[in-house]
Amino acid sequence: MIPAKPIRILIFSVSAWWVLTVSSVAIAQERFLVEGILDAEVYKTNDDSYSLSRNNGDVSYLGRLQLWSAWQMTTNLQLYAMGEIETEDEYGYQSTESELTQLALRYSSNSSPFYYIEAGKILPPIAVATDRRLSTQNPLISEPNIIYAPYPLGILVAGSVGWFDYRAALVDLPSILPEYLPADPSSSYRPDLGIGVSPLTGLRFGLAYTKGPFLNKQQGEQLPEGSDWKDFDQRLWALEVEFSRGYLEFTGELVFSSYEDPFRYKRTEFTEYFLELKYTWTPRFYGAVRYQKYGYPNIAYSAYPVGQAANTILHDFEIGLGFRFTANTQLKVAYQQDRWSIDYVPDYYYPDGRSIALQLSYHFDLGSLLGRDW
Repeated sequence: MIPAKPIRILIFSVSAWWVLTVSSVAIAQERFLVEGILDAEVYKTNDDSYSLSRNNGDVSYLGRLQLWSAWQMTTNLQLYAMGEIETEDEYGYQSTESELTQLALRYSSNSSPFYYIEAGKILPPIAVATDRRLSTQNPLISEPNIIYAPYPLGILVAGSVGWFDYRAALVDLPSILPEYLPADPSSSYRPDLGIGVSPLTGLRFGLAYTKGPFLNKQQGEQLPEGSDWKDFDQRLWALEVEFSRGYLEFTGELVFSSYEDPFRYKRTEFTEYFLELKYTWTPRFYGAVRYQKYGYPNIAYSAYPVGQAANTILHDFEIGLGFRFTANTQLKVAYQQDRWSIDYVPDYYYPDGRSIALQLSYHFDLGSLLGRDW
C-alpha cells in the first residue's frame, strides 16, 4: 500500500491523465476506455473478533473507488491499468490507502484459436477463475479467502480452443496472506499454471498449480544453518468448478496447500475449500450464500519452541440479498459469521465473529458520463 501522504499526488496524476485522455478522444475515438466502481459500505460487528470486528463493534463506514483504463494502441496491442483508493472510519479517525493493482501490456490474437499474452503487474493467475475483487462480480460483500494472491509482477500466456482453456505464467509473489508469516514474502519468480474444460454449456472444471518460495530473504539469520530462504517452498493445487443453469449459479474451489516449515522440519498441510450459490428470483433481485474453510500457516521463528507454531483454521459463512436499482447500481445486505480452530490455543483467545453489512455500488463509464461515444 502507498502511504497516505502521496495520496494527493496520486489523485492529481489520475485527474491529469483523465484530462489528457478526454482531450485525445477527438483525435482517436474508440481507442480509450475509462471505467470505475464506487462502493459505500456500512458495518456493524461484534467487538472481539480477530477477523470480522470493525471499530470496536461500533458502526463503521468504508468508501472505495476503483478505476481501470485501457488504451488500444494497435489492433492487437493494449495497455491497461487499474487502481483503487479506499477510506475507512476506524476507531474514531479516518484512514486512507491507495494501490496500483494492475499495469500491463496485453497482446490479443484476432485468430482462432484465441490467445493473449500479458506482461507487467497482472491479476494473479492462480485465482482468476473464482476472483471476487470487484463488487459488481461478487454476489456477496466479503471475498473468498482460500486463495489470497497479491497482484504480482509476471508474464502470462492464456487462451482457449473450443471446450479447452489454459493459462501459464511466471509470477514473483506467492498466493498467501502475508500477515500469518514471519515477514512479507520476498519477490521470487515461480510457475503458475492452469487448465480448464467446458464439456457442457454453463459447466466448467479447472485445475491450477503453483510452487515456489514464500519466506522473506531477510530471515536468513533465523533459518537453519546452511539453508537459504528460497530452499523452503509453498505448493498449491486448486480444483475449480463453475456451473450455471437458468437462474442458478454455483461456484466452488478445493485447494490442497502445503508449506515447508524451516523451524519444525516438516511440511504444514491444509485442505481448503469454498462453495458459493447464487439464485436470481427476478431481473433485479437475487440471493447468495457462501461457506468456506481455509487455513493460515503460522510459520514460527526459530526462537519459538519447536512444535508450538499454531496453525489456524477458519470456518466462514455468509448469506446475503442483492437488489439492482439499475444496470449499474446495486444494493447488498449480508450477514457473516466465522468460527476459529487453532492448535495449542484455547478457544476464548480467538472468539467467533459476526457481522451485518450494507454495500451500495455504482459502476460508471467515464465516456458515457461525459456524453461522448468512446
